[in-house]
Amino acid sequence: MEFLRMHGRLLHKLTIGRYKFTTADFGGLDFAASCPNLRELAIHGGLVNASVFTHPVLEKLHLRESEYKGGVQDIRLDTGSRLRDLPFEDCLVHAESLYVGPASPLSTFHNGIDEDYGGVFPERLEFDSCPNLRDIHINADAAVWHLTLCGCLPNLSNVQQDASPYGSYTYAVEDALPGDKKHYMSLIKRGKDYTKRW
Repeated sequence: MEFLRMHGRLLHKLTIGRYKFTTADFGGLDFAASCPNLRELAIHGGLVNASVFTHPVLEKLHLRESEYKGGVQDIRLDTGSRLRDLPFEDCLVHAESLYVGPASPLSTFHNGIDEDYGGVFPERLEFDSCPNLRDIHINADAAVWHLTLCGCLPNLSNVQQDASPYGSYTYAVEDALPGDKKHYMSLIKRGKDYTKRW
């Protein structure tokens, strides 16, 4: 962490791999303050805080076998967020909700959790009038969540959800025009319990 605090402003892309089965603790590091020019961040086997979501210029965040314990229970990607790509792979995210708002440029959201990692993930997921959102892909074998699609999502073309065999999910469409609501519901139903490949 000391290296990142001293030289982080030189970095635009950072990939942190896992050493054997250890977990690197970045819980005390503010990525926004230490790495203000970072555009892409990939961490395998790390503990992170809310700074990975609030970083003002970060565009791609990929967490694998990592854990978020940031104290912030409601993760919001809206005004000030530049995240375009957000995949979670076998991660534990200790938060109650994830909100993606109209000012967010997010285009893809992927979350895959094997049952061996439990179901620690936000129970409320809301995507509200996101202009660039194309793909929502959730494969969480033991998690419980509620997905809400709101407003106008003009580029949304894929919604896939699977909670089998141990989890469950519900969904709703709110504040959408009748034609949009029909389209979103068809995407949700078409992507229900899809074959688990992503």
